[in-house]
Amino acid sequence: MDSRSGMRPLHVVVVGGGVAAIETCLALRALAGTRVQLTIVSPERWYESKPAAVGELFGVAPTQRRFRVQGVLVFEFRDGKIAVERRLYDFTSLLVQVGVLKTKPGK
Repeated sequence: MDSRSGMRPLHVVVVGGGVAAIETCLALRALAGTRVQLTIVSPERWYESKPAAVGELFGVAPTQRRFRVQGVLVFEFRDGKIAVERRLYDFTSLLVQVGVLKTKPGK
């Protein structure tokens, strides 16, 4: 129940995933607050950002190669607004993919 209106929240399902789905849910939460319950349905289990290395990163020249970064975005809401945002990424994998860190062959 929405404590302000006494009504059950409207369940909104966003289908597709990716940045657009995340931004849609954030916008709906900002506009409707607790009057909506949000669910993202995506073909992928995790959100992955897949940018290309086009600028210098940690002193390494751009490679124009794509790299994958898995991560999780965690939001805490207060009064229908984002109060805290946490971004957790596999940063080590990013550094290996762009050549900042070298890996040793497994035994």
